[in-house]
Amino acid sequence: MSPGQPRPDPGQSAEEAVSLKEFLEKVPPVTTSAVREIATEEKTNAGGVNYPLHLPVLELHCDTAVCSGIRLFEPFNDYGQYASPSHWKNIFTQYRCRN
Repeated sequence: MSPGQPRPDPGQSAEEAVSLKEFLEKVPPVTTSAVREIATEEKTNAGGVNYPLHLPVLELHCDTAVCSGIRLFEPFNDYGQYASPSHWKNIFTQYRCRN
């Protein structure tokens, strides 16, 4: 199984897996979902392997008086965000408004 592929979930087929962008924009909190293509295998100079996350730009609603609509949010401080193909891992990242 490659790192970009979700682990099979008995209740969800591979066809139902969503992109990370879809997951972050549309899947409600406290919901389990298979996510596809979140990372790519990358060889290091030391002969190791890393799986850096592909953090997408998100389109989210902002209800402040200044915005009041869909705005673009980009990841920042995303250095060191790596997936693991062998075990579950909690990852926290931050986004900021691009507008």
